[in-house]
Parts: sequence; C-alpha cells; structure tokens
Amino acid sequence: MSSWGGSNHNYTVSGGGVYGDGWLIMTDDRHAYVNGTITFSDWELGKYYIIIWAVDEWGNARWVCYNVTNATNDCPPRVLADYPSSSNMRSSFDPDPSDLRNYHYMLRGVSYTPYIKIPLITHEALIYEGFTLTIPPDCDVSGDGLLIPSSNTVWGVFIHRFRVLFALSRLYIGDDVVLLCVDPVLPREAWSVIAVSALFFFVDGILVGKRLVGECE
Repeated sequence: MSSWGGSNHNYTVSGGGVYGDGWLIMTDDRHAYVNGTITFSDWELGKYYIIIWAVDEWGNARWVCYNVTNATNDCPPRVLADYPSSSNMRSSFDPDPSDLRNYHYMLRGVSYTPYIKIPLITHEALIYEGFTLTIPPDCDVSGDGLLIPSSNTVWGVFIHRFRVLFALSRLYIGDDVVLLCVDPVLPREAWSVIAVSALFFFVDGILVGKRLVGECE
C-alpha cells in the first residue's frame, strides 16, 4: 500500500493469502477512515488476525479489536474490556539510561517502563522503545492539552517517541489515571558527591605534582 500523503488513496491487497480493496479516506488534516474489504483465504475460527492499515511517519500506531466470529447487524463485532492494560515491561527502571533519565509510569498500582521486551529462545531478548496501552471501549485518553478519542470497541495506542508524552504528568482513561514519571538516573545528592570527589582528586593531583617537582629539585 502506498503512503497516505495527506490525500485519499485507493488500496489493493493481493498476496500471501490476503485479498481486498477499498479506500483510505481523509476527513481532516489528522484523521482518516478505511472503507473497503479484506479477506483471509485461510480463515479459521479461533485464530487471531491483525490488520495494520496505517502507521504514521514517527512510528506511532493505533489499533482496534473486533470479534467477527458471530457478528451480525444486531450483534456488532465489538470487544469489551473492564480496564486499561499495558504490554510494556513491568519495572521502575528504564533499560536505556543513555540520556540520564529514567522514564516509568504507574497504572492501576503497577509500575511500567515504556519499552517492550520480546523473549527469544536462541538469543537474548529484544527490547523495543515505545509506550503502549490497550484501552476499553468508550474511554477517551486525555491529559493537559491532549485528547485521543475512543473507539466503540477495545482499542490501543503505540507511541514510539514517548519522551514528548512524558512532558505530561498524568493521563486520564475513564476512571483510571496513568502517572508519568521522569527521574534523573542519579539523584542530585550523587552528583554532588561525584563533583566533590572529582575536585578532591584534581586538587590532590596538583599537590602531588608539586611535591614531586620539589623533590626532584
């Protein structure tokens, strides 16, 4: 499928057992919807199928979940959930301290760091950067100046460049609150100790140097 490019696009999917066609239709500068069909040639009950319509240029994505097994006009294919959840690593410690910041958040009493860990059998686990939530239907995500409208079924978001998001202190999802935290990797007291130690070794080095010069004379 070609990139959206800010205008309506016709799409055609053919290959790998997946077939379909339709349109990506722009409603305004930030929103679009899909009008079309898609068919899996190996469709089976009990299987899960993931359709990715669009990922933006920053690597962010939004998804919705449908259960189409017994869907009818009177029984829409919506999926229900009672509360938001996360697929991020359960930890209070950022696995990438290179920017000297520790990013983590609290959701329903559990601490997460905005990375996804994928275990592998033959290699060390892969860790990907990104903040992700799975959200119940009819629950907007809001914050200071932020509003992500809900879907009418279980939906979710993935935010690759999460550091901008952590400029907020919290997110609201229905009755739940996500506390966003950014801590220095080393507390201020530790930096003071390091600075004093560095000064001590610098001064001590000067004194030792002068002592050696005096002895040589």
